[in-house]
Amino acid sequence: MSWATIDQRFAQHLMDAGLITQRDYHKALRMCASMNMPIGSMAYQRSLLTYHDIVRIIDYQVENDLMFGEAAVKLGLLTQQEVDSLLAQQAKLRVSVYDMLVSMGALDRQRLKEEYKLFLKEQVKKDTETVEF
Repeated sequence: MSWATIDQRFAQHLMDAGLITQRDYHKALRMCASMNMPIGSMAYQRSLLTYHDIVRIIDYQVENDLMFGEAAVKLGLLTQQEVDSLLAQQAKLRVSVYDMLVSMGALDRQRLKEEYKLFLKEQVKKDTETVEF
């Protein structure tokens, strides 16, 4: 199961429990999207890529079903070390949707932690119920 799926299932768990609304969740997602910077933008700000480079990378990325950094390296426009540095900076600055929900006042951090533990227990229970030997 992918992290995106787990994340979506946890958000649904919070909505089912009445702790957040769908509107709160989508607002937090939009706010995160506007705050979290793609590595292409970060590379542009560092003068590692030009606008033309970014367009080339995105075209190549879409055509070859690659991540942006992979495409940039394959095209020789960024080194793997540069991509790794950009990804590390991106991760350091990233705001999660749950941090945003707490910042918005839609959810208390302590309750979020408690619900996440409960959610994980439920997921383990569901997973073990479906395993057949």
